[in-house]
Amino acid sequence: MGCFLRLKFGRKKDTKKIDAAVAASDGTGDLDQKKEKDFDGTNGGARKYSWSEIERLSMNFSQIVGSGGFSTVYLAHLPGSSNGAIKIHCPSGFLNRVFKQELDILLQLQHDNIVKLLGYCDNQDEGALVFEYVSNGTLQDKLHGAGREIRESSSRTSMIASGDECSPTKVAEMVDPRLGGDFEVKEAMAMISLAALCLGQSPSLRPSAAQILHTIKENIASISLLCTQQKDLPNKC
Repeated sequence: MGCFLRLKFGRKKDTKKIDAAVAASDGTGDLDQKKEKDFDGTNGGARKYSWSEIERLSMNFSQIVGSGGFSTVYLAHLPGSSNGAIKIHCPSGFLNRVFKQELDILLQLQHDNIVKLLGYCDNQDEGALVFEYVSNGTLQDKLHGAGREIRESSSRTSMIASGDECSPTKVAEMVDPRLGGDFEVKEAMAMISLAALCLGQSPSLRPSAAQILHTIKENIASISLLCTQQKDLPNKC
Protein backbone atom coordinates (compact mmCIF):
# COMPACT_ATOMS: atom_id res chain seq x y z
CA MET A 1 0.00 0.00 0.00
CA GLY A 2 1.96 2.94 -1.25
CA CYS A 3 0.64 6.48 -1.58
CA PHE A 4 -3.14 6.54 -1.27
CA LEU A 5 -4.64 7.75 -4.54
CA ARG A 6 -7.86 9.69 -4.90
CA LEU A 7 -9.38 10.28 -8.31
CA LYS A 8 -10.57 13.76 -9.21
CA PHE A 9 -11.29 14.03 -12.90
CA GLY A 10 -10.70 17.16 -14.92
CA ARG A 11 -7.66 18.30 -12.91
CA LYS A 12 -4.47 19.47 -14.59
CA LYS A 13 -1.30 17.58 -13.65
CA ASP A 14 1.20 19.42 -11.47
CA THR A 15 4.45 17.97 -12.81
CA LYS A 16 6.73 20.46 -11.06
CA LYS A 17 5.77 19.18 -7.61
CA ILE A 18 6.12 15.59 -8.78
CA ASP A 19 9.61 16.37 -10.14
CA ALA A 20 10.65 17.83 -6.80
CA ALA A 21 9.41 14.82 -4.88
CA VAL A 22 11.14 12.36 -7.20
CA ALA A 23 14.44 14.24 -6.95
CA ALA A 24 14.27 14.28 -3.17
CA SER A 25 13.50 10.56 -2.96
CA ASP A 26 16.70 9.54 -4.77
CA GLY A 27 18.62 9.66 -1.50
CA THR A 28 20.36 12.96 -2.23
CA GLY A 29 18.26 14.88 0.28
CA ASP A 30 18.53 14.64 4.05
CA LEU A 31 15.14 14.07 5.63
CA ASP A 32 16.31 15.09 9.09
CA GLN A 33 17.61 18.43 7.76
CA LYS A 34 14.27 19.07 6.07
CA LYS A 35 12.47 18.46 9.36
CA GLU A 36 14.73 20.81 11.29
CA LYS A 37 13.64 23.70 9.07
CA ASP A 38 10.15 23.56 10.55
CA PHE A 39 10.55 24.89 14.08
CA ASP A 40 6.79 25.08 14.66
CA GLY A 41 6.36 21.30 14.73
CA THR A 42 5.01 21.01 11.18
CA ASN A 43 6.66 20.16 7.89
CA GLY A 44 5.00 21.20 4.66
CA GLY A 45 1.65 21.23 6.48
CA ALA A 46 2.27 17.83 8.10
CA ARG A 47 2.57 17.66 11.87
CA LYS A 48 5.05 15.48 13.75
CA TYR A 49 3.17 13.35 16.30
CA SER A 50 4.46 11.49 19.33
CA TRP A 51 3.76 7.77 19.56
CA SER A 52 1.36 8.35 22.45
CA GLU A 53 -0.64 10.72 20.23
CA ILE A 54 -0.74 8.08 17.49
CA GLU A 55 -2.09 5.57 20.00
CA ARG A 56 -4.71 8.02 21.21
CA LEU A 57 -5.85 9.04 17.71
CA SER A 58 -6.23 5.40 16.68
CA MET A 59 -7.86 4.45 19.99
CA ASN A 60 -5.02 2.01 20.61
CA PHE A 61 -5.24 0.69 17.04
CA SER A 62 -8.74 -0.64 17.58
CA GLN A 63 -10.18 -0.48 14.05
CA ILE A 64 -8.34 -1.77 10.97
CA VAL A 65 -9.49 -0.29 7.65
CA GLY A 66 -6.88 -1.93 5.42
CA SER A 67 -3.72 -4.01 5.42
CA GLY A 68 -0.92 -5.11 3.13
CA GLY A 69 2.26 -7.12 3.22
CA PHE A 70 4.28 -4.50 5.07
CA SER A 71 1.80 -2.13 6.71
CA THR A 72 -1.60 -1.85 8.37
CA VAL A 73 -4.01 1.09 8.20
CA TYR A 74 -6.17 2.05 11.19
CA LEU A 75 -9.08 4.45 11.50
CA ALA A 76 -8.13 7.63 13.36
CA HIS A 77 -10.36 10.11 15.18
CA LEU A 78 -8.87 13.55 14.65
CA PRO A 79 -9.66 16.81 16.45
CA GLY A 80 -12.77 18.51 15.14
CA SER A 81 -14.76 15.27 14.81
CA SER A 82 -13.08 14.35 11.52
CA ASN A 83 -11.71 10.94 10.62
CA GLY A 84 -8.24 10.07 9.41
CA ALA A 85 -6.23 7.01 8.47
CA ILE A 86 -3.02 5.98 10.23
CA LYS A 87 -0.67 3.75 8.27
CA ILE A 88 1.75 1.76 10.45
CA HIS A 89 4.80 0.24 8.77
CA CYS A 90 6.07 -3.10 10.07
CA PRO A 91 9.41 -2.73 11.88
CA SER A 92 12.57 -3.89 10.08
CA GLY A 93 15.77 -2.32 8.84
CA PHE A 94 14.71 -2.49 5.19
CA LEU A 95 11.16 -1.26 5.82
CA ASN A 96 12.48 1.63 7.90
CA ARG A 97 14.35 2.82 4.81
CA VAL A 98 11.20 2.38 2.73
CA PHE A 99 9.21 4.37 5.31
CA LYS A 100 11.73 7.23 5.29
CA GLN A 101 11.71 7.34 1.49
CA GLU A 102 7.91 7.39 1.38
CA LEU A 103 7.76 10.08 4.06
CA ASP A 104 10.37 12.15 2.23
CA ILE A 105 8.24 12.08 -0.92
CA LEU A 106 4.94 12.79 0.85
CA LEU A 107 6.31 15.77 2.77
CA GLN A 108 7.00 17.53 -0.52
CA LEU A 109 4.30 16.18 -2.80
CA GLN A 110 0.97 18.00 -2.70
CA HIS A 111 -1.51 17.18 -5.45
CA ASP A 112 -5.28 17.10 -5.81
CA ASN A 113 -5.17 13.41 -6.79
CA ILE A 114 -3.17 12.29 -3.76
CA VAL A 115 -4.67 11.99 -0.30
CA LYS A 116 -3.14 14.64 1.95
CA LEU A 117 -0.52 13.68 4.52
CA LEU A 118 -1.59 15.25 7.82
CA GLY A 119 1.23 14.05 10.04
CA TYR A 120 3.79 11.40 10.87
CA CYS A 121 5.70 9.75 13.70
CA ASP A 122 9.25 8.54 13.12
CA ASN A 123 10.56 8.00 16.65
CA GLN A 124 9.46 4.34 16.92
CA ASP A 125 10.55 1.16 15.14
CA GLU A 126 7.13 1.22 13.48
CA GLY A 127 6.84 4.33 11.33
CA ALA A 128 3.41 6.01 11.28
CA LEU A 129 1.81 8.17 8.58
CA VAL A 130 -1.43 10.07 9.26
CA PHE A 131 -3.60 10.74 6.20
CA GLU A 132 -6.95 12.37 5.63
CA TYR A 133 -9.65 9.73 5.37
CA VAL A 134 -11.44 9.22 2.05
CA SER A 135 -14.54 7.08 2.40
CA ASN A 136 -15.86 7.12 -1.17
CA GLY A 137 -14.43 3.80 -2.33
CA THR A 138 -11.20 2.42 -3.72
CA LEU A 139 -9.31 3.22 -6.90
CA GLN A 140 -10.62 -0.03 -8.40
CA ASP A 141 -14.20 1.05 -7.61
CA LYS A 142 -13.63 4.32 -9.44
CA LEU A 143 -12.08 2.67 -12.49
CA HIS A 144 -14.29 -0.40 -12.81
CA GLY A 145 -17.33 0.09 -10.58
CA ALA A 146 -17.98 -1.19 -7.08
CA GLY A 147 -18.36 -4.93 -6.73
CA ARG A 148 -17.01 -5.73 -10.19
CA GLU A 149 -14.36 -8.42 -10.15
CA ILE A 150 -11.26 -7.79 -12.24
CA ARG A 151 -9.73 -11.03 -13.41
CA GLU A 152 -6.01 -11.34 -13.92
CA SER A 153 -4.69 -13.01 -17.04
CA SER A 154 -2.21 -15.59 -15.79
CA SER A 155 -0.67 -15.96 -19.24
CA ARG A 156 -0.24 -12.20 -19.59
CA THR A 157 1.31 -11.95 -16.13
CA SER A 158 3.72 -14.77 -16.96
CA MET A 159 4.75 -13.08 -20.19
CA ILE A 160 5.48 -9.84 -18.37
CA ALA A 161 7.38 -11.62 -15.59
CA SER A 162 9.58 -13.44 -18.10
CA GLY A 163 11.11 -10.11 -19.08
CA ASP A 164 12.10 -11.24 -22.57
CA GLU A 165 8.86 -10.65 -24.47
CA CYS A 166 9.40 -6.93 -25.15
CA SER A 167 8.64 -7.05 -28.88
CA PRO A 168 5.90 -5.21 -30.80
CA THR A 169 4.32 -8.48 -31.94
CA LYS A 170 3.64 -9.50 -28.33
CA VAL A 171 2.50 -6.15 -26.98
CA ALA A 172 -1.14 -6.61 -27.99
CA GLU A 173 -1.27 -9.89 -26.05
CA MET A 174 -0.03 -8.23 -22.86
CA VAL A 175 -1.99 -4.97 -22.93
CA ASP A 176 -5.42 -4.87 -21.28
CA PRO A 177 -7.91 -5.84 -24.03
CA ARG A 178 -10.42 -3.32 -22.66
CA LEU A 179 -8.34 -0.61 -24.32
CA GLY A 180 -9.55 -1.92 -27.67
CA GLY A 181 -6.16 -1.39 -29.28
CA ASP A 182 -6.18 2.33 -28.47
CA PHE A 183 -2.64 2.75 -27.08
CA GLU A 184 0.85 3.77 -28.13
CA VAL A 185 3.00 0.69 -28.76
CA LYS A 186 6.20 2.34 -27.53
CA GLU A 187 4.54 3.47 -24.31
CA ALA A 188 3.06 0.02 -23.74
CA MET A 189 6.47 -1.59 -24.30
CA ALA A 190 7.99 0.79 -21.77
CA MET A 191 5.40 -0.08 -19.14
CA ILE A 192 5.78 -3.82 -19.83
CA SER A 193 9.54 -3.53 -19.41
CA LEU A 194 9.07 -1.62 -16.16
CA ALA A 195 6.65 -4.28 -14.89
CA ALA A 196 9.21 -6.99 -15.70
CA LEU A 197 11.85 -5.14 -13.69
CA CYS A 198 9.48 -4.82 -10.73
CA LEU A 199 8.92 -8.59 -10.82
CA GLY A 200 12.65 -9.36 -10.71
CA GLN A 201 13.79 -12.12 -8.38
CA SER A 202 16.30 -9.93 -6.53
CA PRO A 203 14.58 -7.24 -4.36
CA SER A 204 17.77 -5.17 -4.23
CA LEU A 205 17.78 -4.80 -8.03
CA ARG A 206 14.13 -3.94 -8.46
CA PRO A 207 13.51 -0.25 -9.28
CA SER A 208 12.81 2.04 -6.34
CA ALA A 209 9.64 4.09 -5.99
CA ALA A 210 11.59 7.13 -7.19
CA GLN A 211 12.83 5.30 -10.29
CA ILE A 212 9.32 4.08 -11.07
CA LEU A 213 7.89 7.60 -10.84
CA HIS A 214 10.71 8.96 -12.97
CA THR A 215 10.26 6.20 -15.53
CA ILE A 216 6.53 6.76 -15.84
CA LYS A 217 7.13 10.46 -16.41
CA GLU A 218 10.07 10.15 -18.78
CA ASN A 219 8.81 6.94 -20.41
CA ILE A 220 11.18 5.27 -22.89
CA ALA A 221 14.34 7.14 -21.89
CA SER A 222 14.44 5.70 -18.39
CA ILE A 223 13.59 2.13 -19.41
CA SER A 224 16.87 1.50 -21.23
CA LEU A 225 18.86 2.68 -18.21
CA LEU A 226 16.98 0.42 -15.80
CA CYS A 227 17.28 -2.56 -18.14
CA THR A 228 21.02 -1.97 -18.53
CA GLN A 229 21.43 -2.18 -14.76
CA GLN A 230 19.97 -5.70 -14.87
CA LYS A 231 21.57 -6.96 -18.09
CA ASP A 232 23.32 -9.81 -16.26
CA LEU A 233 20.13 -11.08 -14.60
CA PRO A 234 18.01 -13.97 -15.96
CA ASN A 235 14.99 -11.64 -16.19
CA LYS A 236 15.92 -8.88 -18.59
CA CYS A 237 14.34 -6.82 -21.34
